[in-house]
Amino acid sequence: MAIIRNLLHHLSTLKPLSNIIGLLNSNGLLLIDDKISGNPLQGILTLAYPLIPYNFKMLLREKADHIDRYGHLPPITGYRPKAYVKFITQNPNKLTIVEVRYHGFFLILGALEYLSRFFPRISNIRIPIYKLYSLERRKILRWSAISITIVVERV
Repeated sequence: MAIIRNLLHHLSTLKPLSNIIGLLNSNGLLLIDDKISGNPLQGILTLAYPLIPYNFKMLLREKADHIDRYGHLPPITGYRPKAYVKFITQNPNKLTIVEVRYHGFFLILGALEYLSRFFPRISNIRIPIYKLYSLERRKILRWSAISITIVVERV
């Protein structure tokens, strides 16, 4: 089994993934958990990032390990989910995609979490969180996901 977590979006190409796939034995599993691009809210945040005050960047750093102590983001290559799936299906090794899950929605939950730090009364609103998390299974909201998990098996 090989696990790749939050790495591929820092690479300029997905070619190193072939080397990892080559290490898998027959019936070996590969778990990819990585950031994806395509979420327009994430794009807006990235564009507006230089305008965010340093103190707020440090608050964001508590939630995301990507931000360094100076408040800078590392270089990121945005891959869409189709790029991962295409790379896996076109690999010369016989691979089967077992599962694809979208998660980390930067939509309702993320906005509420950050807004509650500035507007404490928001935290008093009772929201059935389990219902919001169940939205990740709906295809209509996949555009708002910020990460993807793919489980691949080598046949």
